[in-house]
Amino acid sequence: MGEVRYVFPYNYSYSRWGVPEPDDPRYVRFMVVVNSDVPMKRAMVRPEWRASYEEMIFTGIVDNRYVYYLDVPRPPDPGFDVKSGTWYFLEDVNGEVYEYVRIEPLFHTSGERELIRLMVPNVIMSFDDSLLDQYTIAYPLMERYGFKGSMGLITGLMGGMWEGKPCITWEQARELLKSGWGIASHSHTHKFLRIDKGATAEDCEYECKTSKEMIEEKLGVTPITLLYPYGSISPEFIPIVAKYYRYGRTVEHRLDDMVTNRYQLGGVALSRENYVIRLAKVNHMYELDPKPYVGFVFHSIGEPGWFNHILDILRYSGCNVTPYEYIRVAPSWLPLSLMAIGFVTALTSIIVVRR
Repeated sequence: MGEVRYVFPYNYSYSRWGVPEPDDPRYVRFMVVVNSDVPMKRAMVRPEWRASYEEMIFTGIVDNRYVYYLDVPRPPDPGFDVKSGTWYFLEDVNGEVYEYVRIEPLFHTSGERELIRLMVPNVIMSFDDSLLDQYTIAYPLMERYGFKGSMGLITGLMGGMWEGKPCITWEQARELLKSGWGIASHSHTHKFLRIDKGATAEDCEYECKTSKEMIEEKLGVTPITLLYPYGSISPEFIPIVAKYYRYGRTVEHRLDDMVTNRYQLGGVALSRENYVIRLAKVNHMYELDPKPYVGFVFHSIGEPGWFNHILDILRYSGCNVTPYEYIRVAPSWLPLSLMAIGFVTALTSIIVVRR
């Protein structure tokens, strides 16, 4: 089905999306706004207090988005939190379906946005392409919360342009570093590091080595993370990356422990259009496999409201937000060594008892 994203309208106004404002207190109105590159066939919803999915009403296409809504009778218990959990099911005209997604509990704020409680305890916020609006918008907003990110530098484009957008300068990167941000490599020229895209081992060596050395020369710090250009790398190139970096980050949706798969770390790309559903998906991933770290990936920020909402969610959830560069985890052999120490201690105790 391609990438399917559905978002809650930012001002929570039904009329904004051509849906009548609810006026019957006996019902709860659910609305979903779908952005899909394939025409949609249907959308279904199941609130937590209902036994099965119910098909939503298609009201039309607004701003190239498919809009659905459904009025569901309120639960018999008046004290039941109607936002305690909601599942959605989407299907396109080709018969492909988007996975069941659980929307975690929502809590009203004093404003018009709502907060999702994120379950993953540790969050890494990385910024690809070293774009200027990451410095002018994301950086000052994160400073208000005391959060630090990892800025991925395309070292050959500093102060230049990437895909029509301006990049930060070395001086601005130096300011980020002094403020406690991590500095990562995003390669030297943003070349694909994939064999099926024409890259060679020599290309990978050049991108890794040149970017690392330039960061060391310009900023006086050694980068330990490579944020893969276009979010992926051929497995054959990982030994080359390992010569220069401690971590390699993809844009594949998975959680990490920062010990195993260090060169295939997950990365969930967030944008204004998809961040609500993807945060919910992260919670679902954590329920299935509760690894302690999630990496969030950002490109152009644009309008700051949605990004500030994410920061509100992270603060509300009590997440530890740290750059890759400041992560401290035990090496993979440490649990075995502790077990050995425990075994020797126990054996010594037994010997003492026998004496």
